Amino acid sequence: MPTEVLPRSRTVAAAASLCWPRLRPGSGTGVLADTRHIAMNRHPHVAHSRRFHFSCPRTWLALLVIVPALAGCSSEASGGVSFPGTEAGARQLVSALQKGDATFLPLLRPVAADLDVLFEPGAIDAMRTYVDTMYGEIKPEAVGAKEGQSEVILTVGTSDDFRSKTGTAAEFPGGYQDHGERFKPGIRWYRWQFVKPGETSGMAFDGLVHVNGRWIWIPKPWRAMR
Repeated sequence: MPTEVLPRSRTVAAAASLCWPRLRPGSGTGVLADTRHIAMNRHPHVAHSRRFHFSCPRTWLALLVIVPALAGCSSEASGGVSFPGTEAGARQLVSALQKGDATFLPLLRPVAADLDVLFEPGAIDAMRTYVDTMYGEIKPEAVGAKEGQSEVILTVGTSDDFRSKTGTAAEFPGGYQDHGERFKPGIRWYRWQFVKPGETSGMAFDGLVHVNGRWIWIPKPWRAMR
């Protein structure tokens, strides 16, 4: 049975609920009595300034849940890289690669849940095998720009374009259109090139996509669909 991953707000609320029934006013003998207290200022049943003390033996368990939840505030879901899930975020990500920072490449590896969102069921098994092989062979030094390629050309396409062979589909490698029916609709895909100033072609890459709250990269995904 899959484990539900709660948003931070629900995680904190669930942890707090472990002790809520045993919160009591006063200076009593609770686990965190005396100097350790919390002000439940917004609880509908208590005065605004009244202080409560923990008397719940499960307080420490609650804190063990809350602290990790708060510690993850600065990262994306599923441990992904921290670039925003927008076109601007995609540009920041590929610009980092352009400058030779490929240390985060392993974090771009998709998991099964990502593939389920991106591709039709008939393509999933082949995609899993392809991803395993590709990430076992990928070389970070081959992902950056070559000397003089100081500019980035970023192109956005949608899986709907690939399926209908319209829009910006023609700006992507032909495999996207040839196997468009294998891509689930409603997904934005990115390709990019590192080029020298004034030029329109250079080192070309594709297959960047933001899904399930994080960035993943599947270069030339159609190769798994042949």
